[in-house]
Amino acid sequence: MATSGAQLLDGGNRVAAADLSAKQYYAVKQTTTSRQVNLASTGGEAIAGILQNNPISGGAATIVQRGITQAQIGTGGVTAGDQLMTEASTGKLVTKTSTNVVVGVAIETCAAGAVGTVDIGATG
Repeated sequence: MATSGAQLLDGGNRVAAADLSAKQYYAVKQTTTSRQVNLASTGGEAIAGILQNNPISGGAATIVQRGITQAQIGTGGVTAGDQLMTEASTGKLVTKTSTNVVVGVAIETCAAGAVGTVDIGATG
């Protein structure tokens, strides 16, 4: 069961660079434009946080930057304790491979395509 806990939340100080209305609980990254975030679409990249709402382009984007939150889980699912990274092209989180950036840790075991509980900003 996905839950949330103590968080460092950016409550709308960021703006969606694109339509993210179908991307609640996906990883987002800072763009090259001030205060704009977009879907984290490169595998293993750093993130600004996990999107908590569903903004259209130009709408306020609320993100969890640190702490326990729900997140979309990608290919292969995750096991509790796995270090996590972004999945290529999707904005979902998957088990870290190689030397990719760790964006958090899985708090629970979760199947691919589900919403799972993760600790964003934790490294292990």
